[in-house]
Amino acid sequence: MACTCEKCGAVFIGDETCDDRFNMLQAKELEVPEYFVVHHLSVPCFMLQHNRYSRTGWIDAYHLLAQFIQDGLKLEAARQMLQNSFNSKRDSSITKGEKLLGVEDVKWRVTIADVKHNTAQEYCDSITTWAKAIIEDAAALEGTGYFSEAELRETRRAILSLQSKSEKASSKLNADTWQYRMMTDNVKACGIALALIDGTSAVAIEHTTLNEAFAVLSDALRRAEAVIGKFAEGTSQHTLQRNRIAALKVALTLIKKEMAGL
Repeated sequence: MACTCEKCGAVFIGDETCDDRFNMLQAKELEVPEYFVVHHLSVPCFMLQHNRYSRTGWIDAYHLLAQFIQDGLKLEAARQMLQNSFNSKRDSSITKGEKLLGVEDVKWRVTIADVKHNTAQEYCDSITTWAKAIIEDAAALEGTGYFSEAELRETRRAILSLQSKSEKASSKLNADTWQYRMMTDNVKACGIALALIDGTSAVAIEHTTLNEAFAVLSDALRRAEAVIGKFAEGTSQHTLQRNRIAALKVALTLIKKEMAGL
C-alpha cells in the first residue's frame, strides 16, 4: 500500500513517511562523513518542502539554498551570514510563527523519496538534484503574497535611504575612482528596485539592466552582512544595517522575479 505525503507529494511503499526517511538519512550523514558533505543542502531541502520554517525563516533558507547552488557559496561564508542574520533578528524565530502561504500548493518535481543513498556519491548527487529542483519549483512563490504591504513599505524606505546616501557620497568623490563608480552603480540599482516595488516602470526593464542591478545589490547585501556584527544591538548603526539587509533581500527577490518573467 502506497503512502503519499500531504505536504510534498512524496510517495512511499508501505507506511514509511517523509520524516522517517529524513531521520534515516540524517543518521547516515552523522555516521559517514562522505554523506555529511551535503548536510547544508539536505536539511533546508526537507524543511522548505514541508514548510517547517517560519515565514521569514523560509525566505532566508530559500535564498541561502539558492546561493549554495547557483553562486557556489562556501560554507564558512554561509556560517558568517547565518550568524549575522541571527544577530539582526533576535526577536524572530527560524521555525516558530507565521508560515509562508502557498508552499503547500507548489508541485514539487523531486522529493525526499527520490533521493538515492546506496553510495556517498549517489547520495550527494541526489541531494544536489533535489536542491536545484526546489529552487526552480519554488520560484513561482516569489511575488505572489511573498511580501506584505508593510514589508514593501519598509523596503522602499531603506532602499531610498541607501540611494540617497550613495548619491551624497558620489558627489564628494573623484569620478575616476572605483568608489565613485560603486556609488553611482548603487544609485542606478536602487532606482531599478524602487521601480519594481512601486510598479512604475512603463516598459519592461531589459534583462541586462536587471542583471547588473542584481549584481550591485548582491554586493551591497554582502557588505551589510559582513559589518552588522561589528555594531552593538540597539545602536543606530546596527538598526540601519538590519533594515538594509532585509530590504536588499526583498529587492533581490523582486529583481529575480522580474528576470524570470522576461
